[in-house]
Amino acid sequence: MLNLGRQQAFTFLKLQCIAALLVSAGFLLVSLQCGLAALLGGGICLLANSFFVYKAFRVSGASQAKGIASGFVLGEIGKIAITVILVTAAFMYTSLSPMPLLLGFLLTQSVFWVAPLVFRRPQVRKA
Repeated sequence: MLNLGRQQAFTFLKLQCIAALLVSAGFLLVSLQCGLAALLGGGICLLANSFFVYKAFRVSGASQAKGIASGFVLGEIGKIAITVILVTAAFMYTSLSPMPLLLGFLLTQSVFWVAPLVFRRPQVRKA
């Protein structure tokens, strides 16, 4: 079960990477600065979610239940901290446009919100 979750998490990360690149390519049509801002926003999202996946799925097995639970909690805390720190740093230390940065982040994050609906496993009916 955990291996399936790990595989799905890595699939979602790959899809997020594709989404970040597509969003930034779309913003490149507006300007180079907008494209870079969207890429940075998508990259922040991807980095934070990669940290979560690493922490959440680094241990497995029934005997590691506490480790799995703490991995998910620490992964989520770390993901939020990474997001807050990097978005704050992006606003403070770059002159990139905030709107493309936030849209790059949100559209990349939306993969985790939409993908489970798209990749839902069919329910097997028992007769």
